[in-house]
Amino acid sequence: SFIGDATLRSDFAYFNTNSGSQSISDRLYYGQDPISEFLDFSNNIASSYFNISGQYYQYNVQLEYPLPLGIDFTSQIFGYEKINIEGDVVDVALTNFEIYLDGKDFFYPGMGSSMATLAKNGLLMNLKKSIWDDIIEIQLSNLLDTQDNGQLTQFKFTYNIVEDVNFSLLYYRGKGNKSKYVDDPNTDNIDESLLYPFNAMEGFSHIRAQLQYFF
Repeated sequence: SFIGDATLRSDFAYFNTNSGSQSISDRLYYGQDPISEFLDFSNNIASSYFNISGQYYQYNVQLEYPLPLGIDFTSQIFGYEKINIEGDVVDVALTNFEIYLDGKDFFYPGMGSSMATLAKNGLLMNLKKSIWDDIIEIQLSNLLDTQDNGQLTQFKFTYNIVEDVNFSLLYYRGKGNKSKYVDDPNTDNIDESLLYPFNAMEGFSHIRAQLQYFF
């Protein structure tokens, strides 16, 4: 829809997913989480099924508006809501103790908006300005978790050297919420605060430069 110079886009999607009967011992895992180093997936006791399935919906509403001075403004509100999540409880026998993993705790709405893997509800804002006949582009982006206040902020400066070559300088900063998602001091080898994705992204804050060639 269009309202004057503003462009509105929105979508709503319903998902009904099922992981199928796959043993966790047959599924390669390349990520990191606070308990992975303690799990022996070759152990037969841990080879039962998670059988995760879920129904959920996602939504997003996006506003695009040209600001003064040739600045392009884009804002998006997005979120998801779980309707029904099912999953088996897996009993994992470790060396000195036993733990129970509930399949429902490992369900994330990976299909649909990629932002939903970071936040249940969020606000994305982007400001972009091009100058010198698009030779230079300046971009500022911010992603806010409106439920738990985590933030990802990025500033990007791009210079088009020639038609197919550009240089970019980028500053990225992550901000979590360790007051709500805290580390348990009684577990030396596990940082429970990392279960909140924005806490984990704090350590990824960086400045980087890149040279791109398009062919």
